Amino acid sequence: MASIKRQQWRSGDCSVSKYQRTKGHNFERWVVNALKDAGHTAKRQLQTQGGGQACGSDVAVKSLGLELECKVGARPNVKAALEQAERDSKSRWQVAVCKWDRAEPIVAMRWSEFLRLLEK
Repeated sequence: MASIKRQQWRSGDCSVSKYQRTKGHNFERWVVNALKDAGHTAKRQLQTQGGGQACGSDVAVKSLGLELECKVGARPNVKAALEQAERDSKSRWQVAVCKWDRAEPIVAMRWSEFLRLLEK
């Protein structure tokens, strides 16, 4: 049994539980609605194309030219989320929005990108 699970994990066939997916989707919806309440045009993006290949970031903020990578959970990995945003995003700024359970979300971006943002 353990060898089957290990093999599935290595081949990429293992997926997160339905609860985790729902939790992530709910957080993405929360981010979109919070941005809309702030007066921005935001929407969730389609996550996969046939074959399970990644397709862009989680949330697009058209009014700001941003794409956000959203992570939620007991211990979201901020560095991994930011690296995923950099890999998947084609926008000008790569940003990760991470939220630990029962805590306020944080926004992460590279220092050099933050300095460029301040110049605008």
